[in-house]
Amino acid sequence: DVTTIRMGTPADANRGCVVVFENNEMDMSILDGFTIIGGTGSKLIDSSVSFNALVGGGISFEASSGTVRNCVIMQGTAEYGGGISCWDNSTVTISNCTITDNLATVRGGGLFGGKNSSLTLINCAINNNQVSGATVGVAGYGGGISCIRNSPSIITNCDIADNSAGVSGGGMFFYGSPSTVTGCTIIGNSAGSWGGGVGCELDGTKVNMANCIIARNTAIQGGGGVACALFVNSTISNCTIYGNSGGSSLGGGGVACWQGTTTVINSIIWANTSAKGNEIAIAAVAG
Repeated sequence: DVTTIRMGTPADANRGCVVVFENNEMDMSILDGFTIIGGTGSKLIDSSVSFNALVGGGISFEASSGTVRNCVIMQGTAEYGGGISCWDNSTVTISNCTITDNLATVRGGGLFGGKNSSLTLINCAINNNQVSGATVGVAGYGGGISCIRNSPSIITNCDIADNSAGVSGGGMFFYGSPSTVTGCTIIGNSAGSWGGGVGCELDGTKVNMANCIIARNTAIQGGGGVACALFVNSTISNCTIYGNSGGSSLGGGGVACWQGTTTVINSIIWANTSAKGNEIAIAAVAG
């Protein structure tokens, strides 16, 4: 009834994932009902984009597809995707899962998607994950979730709470990856610079957020709830954004936007705090 797969110390430090999808698995490949504990990631080298890192502490998808459902993924570590990593045109559906207490040093404490991968998350809890790096432009992005290099995501009815990032996107971070976030609670996440709840950057990152609660997130520089930068076009509709805290250089306890367009429709934004622009801040350039 309950099966746990636990990784101790791997015999090969470059093959430390607990579960691997890497042989062109298709959508009918399903991992259902397991608890995945530990894992230190496997070495992924992709010379086409100069990528060389340990990925996917718990689960790694590489140029493969599949479904993970009714699973717990916890206590994994890697450079990218402490819990789960998806890379190189992987198409992955994750449903009714808990992704918790995972650690990445570069991007995606809980979950990482990169290089044209497609992610669908439904009814998941993503909490208490961390990305510990804190180098702007390099490491420290997406405590809960990080999607980069044209990796679109659809995130529905998920609880994203108490995650942290050294730089941006305590809960979620999208970089050059269009995303739709619907019916989610994004609560109690933190970022060392901007985007305590959600961070979005780079042209091509069109983020649509609807019917979400974004509350009690914090960011040191600004955008306690949501931060959109560098030509991002985002839409926030029918959301409640309250009790978030931003900083002084960018401001925006609730929402901060610079060098881009953020459209807010039929939403409640209140009781957010910042040294400037308590609810919404618009800046010409990033501080």
